[in-house]
Amino acid sequence: MTVVVIGASGYLGTYVVDELLARNYEVVGFDLAPSEALRSRASRTARLSVERENMRSFAALSNVLTTYDVEGIIQLAYYGTPEKGLLDSAETNPYEASNTNVEGFNNILEAARQFDIDSVVWASSTVVYGPPAFYEALAIDPVDEESPTAPESLYGACKVSNEYQASHYREQYDLDVAGIRLPLIYGPNRYPGAQPFIVELFNAAASGGTIALEDGDTTWDLLYERDIGPLFVEMFEADSFDNDVYNVYGHTVTVRELAKLAAAEAHEDATIEVREGADPVLPAPLDDSRFRHEFAFEPRYDATSAVSDYLQTLRKVGPE
Repeated sequence: MTVVVIGASGYLGTYVVDELLARNYEVVGFDLAPSEALRSRASRTARLSVERENMRSFAALSNVLTTYDVEGIIQLAYYGTPEKGLLDSAETNPYEASNTNVEGFNNILEAARQFDIDSVVWASSTVVYGPPAFYEALAIDPVDEESPTAPESLYGACKVSNEYQASHYREQYDLDVAGIRLPLIYGPNRYPGAQPFIVELFNAAASGGTIALEDGDTTWDLLYERDIGPLFVEMFEADSFDNDVYNVYGHTVTVRELAKLAAAEAHEDATIEVREGADPVLPAPLDDSRFRHEFAFEPRYDATSAVSDYLQTLRKVGPE
């Protein structure tokens, strides 16, 4: 089977491409700016092809889907730069963000419809939800996929729009498409983005630096980056999807708990301070029982093993 990974050079795409190749799929890496790492990987295996294209071009998508006899799509691309992160990039350039994230996504759905693609899996986000107070006022607990969305960013609004687009194609055209509402993803390859505290914490722990973390009592739903590949590919391998969208997370910890785990394996010169307080951006923990009921995927990393792997990796390659 041939699978197109859109955004193959990105943070998520790198892991998804690796997992697909490990399971002997034929992979087409579709990316606006293919990385040297992706091209190098393609030079070493005939099962990976690279196409430098833009998902805002319906013609480019159509050409790739027909040239490679594609049977499935995994969509991970979104407008943004590592320096600013996805949320800030959208606020800085809302025109480009909206066109890329909404028009580009619609091109993917329409191309999948026209060329009878078997399955489309794509990355949504828990940023579609509003702050905890929003759900407390509505007496909603827990927050699941049927709870109202209330994004507070253009990035989140684009994800909500994508969910409506996908739902329409699913209902009207019988397209087998489903989105994964991803939580905050972390690991040694993460860029700071909108929540830089995790990168700063682990860099300090690995190098012997000093850091003071705010809001130690804030709870976060997290997913370790090495679980990304198995998550998307195992969901992709499902025969069909019972629902449009799914909440997913790997583990739930407070900032204080995460810092304690990092401190236990930190460089002897590291100083990690955690201050009291809570200022949650999103409701946590979310209810992901829909996903766990339907799919067999289980995260390989809990908080303890994720922290250990994160620090071991940074010690090998150096904090960035």
